[in-house]
Amino acid sequence: MKTQHVLRGTADRLGSFFSGFERARHAILYPWRATLLIVVIAPLLHAPLAYTLLVWIGYLFCIVLEQMEKDQKKDQVCGEELLWERDAGDPEQETLGEYTRVRLPREHQIIVTRLAEMLRKMP
Repeated sequence: MKTQHVLRGTADRLGSFFSGFERARHAILYPWRATLLIVVIAPLLHAPLAYTLLVWIGYLFCIVLEQMEKDQKKDQVCGEELLWERDAGDPEQETLGEYTRVRLPREHQIIVTRLAEMLRKMP
């Protein structure tokens, strides 16, 4: 029986977390409005600069974690899309468990895919 070293497994998980973090960080739009709001409101509340920076960095971190979660859900949905199987009785139908759907012609699949990508990019 082959055993894996505990630190190697931890390093692999951390590496995948940081690669997902970098991917999500590059996928988000920079939150200019929130940054402006934090920078404007902090002096009005007489907050020290260190606290202001802590709030700003924490906000950016939370946005990236939220994007990571969205990416993970999107990857799960895309993985499920590959499991649709053609129905043996009707080649125009596809089944996934208890669900069935009509298989679109190729040109309609392209349009629907592009529209879905545009909708996913919307905030």
